[in-house]
Amino acid sequence: MDIIVKVLNLDGVPDDVGDIFDENTEIEWFDEVFVSRDYVNGTVFGKAKLFKEDKAIYAEVSLEDGESYSVFLDCLTPAIGGIIFEREGNYIKKCLIREVAFLTTPNLDSRMKTIKEQLEEKSIEEETDK
Repeated sequence: MDIIVKVLNLDGVPDDVGDIFDENTEIEWFDEVFVSRDYVNGTVFGKAKLFKEDKAIYAEVSLEDGESYSVFLDCLTPAIGGIIFEREGNYIKKCLIREVAFLTTPNLDSRMKTIKEQLEEKSIEEETDK
């Protein structure tokens, strides 16, 4: 089962702890990153390929056993984990994304929608485009 979800906003609006990412933030990532639950080692759901589009970073996630996970994806929120290499105050200038996490708690950017909300929104957009 493959899904595409937004994992990071790059619109310059501070998240709930004040960190700011925007289109000028230099972001690196590997060809594929692991997808975990709550950043817990050993709870790998699958792998993701990241891409930048429309002032955001998205993850194309391939779930290893999509059917068994689909039951609880509804309540999870996507997020990223990695390393900050350079910051200026709260502005993140350079970072590396090492993983995508599906959180049982809200993302530090409270504007980030749950996986279910994102997939429903995408489904509505696709219907509208027909």
